Amino acid sequence: MNKQGPDKIDWCDWSVNPISGCLHPCSYCYLKAMDKRLGSNLIKPNLRGDRLYELPKLKKPSKIFVGSSGDMWGCYDEDTEILTETGWKFFNSLNKTDKVAQLKEGQEIEFITPMRIIKKHYRGKMYHLETQPISLCVTPNHRMYIAPRSDGNWRLPQRKWQYKIKEAKDVYQKRVLYKKDFIWNGKNQAVIKIKNVGVFPIELWLEFLGYFLSEGNTNNGKLRNRIQIAQTYNRKRYIEVLKSICEKLNVNLNIDIDRLTFSHKYLAIFLKKYGGAPDKYIDIWIKKLNTDLLKVLLKALLSGDGYKQRDNLYHYYTASKRLSDDVQEIALKCGYVATSSSRSRKNKAGKRYNYPSRKVTIATENYKRPEVDVQRVIRSARKRGVPTKYIEEWQKYNGYVYCVTVPSGIVYIRRNGKTYWCGNSWVCRDDINIVLKHCLPLTYHIFQFLTKNPTRYNDFHCIPNCWYGTTIDGLPFTEGNLEKLVHSTKGAKVRFISFEPLLAELHPNLYDIDWIIIGANSSRGAKKPPKKWADILIDYARNTNTAVWMKDNYGYPEKIKEWPL
Repeated sequence: MNKQGPDKIDWCDWSVNPISGCLHPCSYCYLKAMDKRLGSNLIKPNLRGDRLYELPKLKKPSKIFVGSSGDMWGCYDEDTEILTETGWKFFNSLNKTDKVAQLKEGQEIEFITPMRIIKKHYRGKMYHLETQPISLCVTPNHRMYIAPRSDGNWRLPQRKWQYKIKEAKDVYQKRVLYKKDFIWNGKNQAVIKIKNVGVFPIELWLEFLGYFLSEGNTNNGKLRNRIQIAQTYNRKRYIEVLKSICEKLNVNLNIDIDRLTFSHKYLAIFLKKYGGAPDKYIDIWIKKLNTDLLKVLLKALLSGDGYKQRDNLYHYYTASKRLSDDVQEIALKCGYVATSSSRSRKNKAGKRYNYPSRKVTIATENYKRPEVDVQRVIRSARKRGVPTKYIEEWQKYNGYVYCVTVPSGIVYIRRNGKTYWCGNSWVCRDDINIVLKHCLPLTYHIFQFLTKNPTRYNDFHCIPNCWYGTTIDGLPFTEGNLEKLVHSTKGAKVRFISFEPLLAELHPNLYDIDWIIIGANSSRGAKKPPKKWADILIDYARNTNTAVWMKDNYGYPEKIKEWPL
């Protein structure tokens, strides 16, 4: 059954990894060298970023390996949030009905139901970055949406740097640009109708609501129908807006030294839903309005609890965590850059309030494509002898990691109040279909796929000339992959397991597995696994008539190179 021979693979492209999301075509020079050895007619590849090259036209049937042993989930840590249609949510709070933000055609934001929500326990290193505009913590192979200074961009001004997908491990200590902004196409609306209150022009209502959320309240007790807005500055515009509202309601506006008040039972009842200072928020339907209308609301909010630091930089203060999140969201939809943070509050006597205050920093022009070059900042700080809070490191992590899968492959993320576009787990379905489209007609070749997420095979039909495999290395991250592979590849001609790198003693059930690959960690200075671990796997394989391929990097004394067919 087992055919031995080290030269049975005629061409092996270790760069193409369609299941994991890392589509990196190998170089033309490499293929050209392989062309001479194989005696094949090579088609010159079409250079298009992360797209696949054409396969060489081999003169004889071959086995082609598609995938690499580095495939695994690329996920975020527990402190990362994602923008949804209803607001910011931590990944562990997502459900199947949520629509998350994805980047459409490189500019426009779109809310869509994710194809998959991923939650997995992970133990290992995480790429941790803390700068003024960016905060992230992701697995080493996470797909980052950045514009690197390398790849020819250094010749161009930063505004022309091209964004692309790179793994986090390839971004470490590199000078790159992140992307924060987007184009928002919201809904238009002319009026708002409130039951038992009346009909108001939408611009008038949004401006009034902005004043109320920042400076207003409704009274309880004997004055429970009274609506009050406290304001001593910019009173002229406040008075104009409130007079227009009062004319619609047919009530009188009372103008005091430090506040404006009027009474209306049903409007007071309607406004009471916004709660007190720590509980205020902006309705979801309002956040779906177009940019022009949202700017009316944002301007009113800033005129109340806002502070203008300079022409293009504003700060908004509120006691409500929910309102600060909503203000940040509408500022982003207005085309600005917004960062949310907490601050300590004290009254005039120096006593702290029993609830924290929030601050939203809004930049109207710059900071949409922030540059991150942590090493240069650290060197500069050391040279000047000053401390810096910038961090770029590999930190140990033991906990759950999260992500989602969306068609565009890019989602809108927030961590520590700092927002940016970043990649999601797995490559887009369309790119995988491109690979399968190449495989299907080439029946005289055998294609081998390898992934650390074998459940992804469920999304595609098994092709007769494809072998399907998964990686098991002994860490909790790959636990259960064997059973998932068997369940998700029904009808597959060959299933295989890659025990590379083998990091622990394993006792697998190989009855439904046709082939196993055993290898060691090939990293510089990595410790070789014991011979006993390989002996155990080989014994299990012999009992189930499973073929064994022993990698040379293991240093196993016996040369075992078997094929399942």
